[in-house]
Amino acid sequence: MSVIGASGTGKSYYTGSLLEDRAPNFDISVHFDLEDEEGGLSVEGNALYGTLIVDRERFESIDWPKCLFNHRQVRVVPDALDDEEIQELYGRISAAAMALCKDLEIDDAPESALVSCDEAHQVLDKNKLDSRVNRMQTGGRKHGVETIHLTQRPALMPLTILSQSDRRVYFHVSEQRDIKKINKASVFDANRLKDLKAREAIVENKHSGEFEKIDTDNCGRDRPHFSGDDGLLDDALPV
Repeated sequence: MSVIGASGTGKSYYTGSLLEDRAPNFDISVHFDLEDEEGGLSVEGNALYGTLIVDRERFESIDWPKCLFNHRQVRVVPDALDDEEIQELYGRISAAAMALCKDLEIDDAPESALVSCDEAHQVLDKNKLDSRVNRMQTGGRKHGVETIHLTQRPALMPLTILSQSDRRVYFHVSEQRDIKKINKASVFDANRLKDLKAREAIVENKHSGEFEKIDTDNCGRDRPHFSGDDGLLDDALPV
């Protein structure tokens, strides 16, 4: 799945609701939280994920198959890593999910994994998709590994991520470069996304070619979403 939409349109809130509903059905679930905005999913006493802060020291030392096998539900938050380290970290996590569900012969091996990634356009290189991520995205589902990639800038995303998503959920998008990129992967005219209101979305089924408009305003969440957009500057402007 890919979830696409401009900042403030409701895509992260909706995805959090989806994770609350579906992540418990997987043997392993990992949420790559680049901006640490989904701390609500790790609130003590009602945590969906445990939180793992990955700084440079942990970046070098973590055995990811072992970590995911032992902890099962993990929200990964990079801390003070550069772009190359962030891309490498996500590649290692992708490889670990595939290894546990397909490659490693171990007792009580997980049979399913959900890997979700917020701000995916900042995590993935649009010009050269990491081979481990590519393997997970193109061949993971038949081995029980499913993905959710969230982005507000599809123009900066690898086309493989968009085109190989079985379902795509679109919120409001207005930038023409983003519209153009979506049109390369979609079966409908993405210009209609400019007319969507906040929390309205279009769900597209890649295989059947069907798409349907939904209202996510009442999707509901048991855990809070901590958005970084407090609007302090916006409030000072006339429009």
